[in-house]
Amino acid sequence: HIELLGGLDASSSTGMGAFRLAGKTTVEDAKVLQQRLENDFGIFTVVRVGLASGACVRITPQVFTAADELGQLVSAMKKLA
Repeated sequence: HIELLGGLDASSSTGMGAFRLAGKTTVEDAKVLQQRLENDFGIFTVVRVGLASGACVRITPQVFTAADELGQLVSAMKKLA
């Protein structure tokens, strides 16, 4: 129920991730997801617009992001999907 966006080849690898709930491609859909992640789970994300496939949410973990913080994102997405 979650669409992960980006290339699958090694040259497309980055420290950013982009995703959305399946079928939810409007800017409003992305804003609702971003706000739920922030307000309900304390997870900061950014809405991305202008993509040919539709709007999405971007997450940018850093080297100082703890594994349990990534786990919190996974848990939140399981609840929202």
